[in-house]
Amino acid sequence: MFLGGVEHLVAETRPASMMGILRYWYRILIANKYASDYGINSPRDWEDYEKWALNKHEGKTLWERVYEDEGKLFGTQERAGKVRIRMDYIMRRLSSSDVRKWTDGEFAKKVSYIGYGPILYVNLSKDRYRHLRNLYPGNGFGPVRGFFTSDSRLTEPVKVLKDIGVDFIVDDETISDKLIGLLWFVSMFGSLGSRSRKGWGSFHLIPEGDKHGLKSWEFDEQSFKEDFEKAWKKLSGNHSSTVGNIEVYFAGNVIGPESFNGTYRSYFFPNPRNYRIPRNIMERIYFGLPRGKYKERRGSPVHFKLLKRGLLIIRKLEPFHENSRIQPVPRSFNLFLNSLGSYKQIY
Repeated sequence: MFLGGVEHLVAETRPASMMGILRYWYRILIANKYASDYGINSPRDWEDYEKWALNKHEGKTLWERVYEDEGKLFGTQERAGKVRIRMDYIMRRLSSSDVRKWTDGEFAKKVSYIGYGPILYVNLSKDRYRHLRNLYPGNGFGPVRGFFTSDSRLTEPVKVLKDIGVDFIVDDETISDKLIGLLWFVSMFGSLGSRSRKGWGSFHLIPEGDKHGLKSWEFDEQSFKEDFEKAWKKLSGNHSSTVGNIEVYFAGNVIGPESFNGTYRSYFFPNPRNYRIPRNIMERIYFGLPRGKYKERRGSPVHFKLLKRGLLIIRKLEPFHENSRIQPVPRSFNLFLNSLGSYKQIY
């Protein structure tokens, strides 16, 4: 988990980051509550830019309604929200022993594609890496940001994020169920820190006691769909709508960051004999578009979460602006799924 503040070599827990991810998934999910007012009644409708961004109901677009709803729960610049977060503060600085464990075992090279940014090839002769010269024994792949980990292969035992205490405090008891439903979704789909859409920073929540009517807060394939529906009922206030703007897939054969890195890179570079020949740009941009010659930076609508049992893939059915010069190829997501070898849609 490459989670930190202004100093890149220091990882630190931040309530603001947790609040941000609560807002993010709430915004996506709660939109389903109002979708039918805008003629959105099927997954295909969610990909129609005009319906969710331009159509108005009672003088507001769908996303204006969502913003208004989100503000009532979490606050705006004008008023405080009804939810607060208090969490243990832990700070951890990147050390030379960390770097050795990454570089000696070549772990970083095996995960550098999905971790590009926090993990780089460090050439100590370059001035941009001068702040790392007292950490790195020589050139090589490794972390350039502080991190938390629960993996003993990489670092000495420390108190890591899986052991952290987090209090979610509500100022209005009538919204407790709504928050509990949201926390289940955040536990299933949420990741924190840099490269979180590519599996880094994956975590799950463990509630005190089991009084919420949800079987598992850590992924369990057997009860996932049942718990999904229960959590949505809590979040929506037993609204009659369903969640139609996301799809969830599970690949049980993709275990850990090294396995996912190989799978993901193989999709982008399908020729195993020549990794310098990438897949067609129109098939790649569905998974994100960095700044470059297209000048249209775009985040991917696909989130990957690394679990103990495999890989969870969450696809948001969001449209791209109709006037965008770069339109993704719809089949690219299916091409990726087929490259996994084995997967199933679980929602």
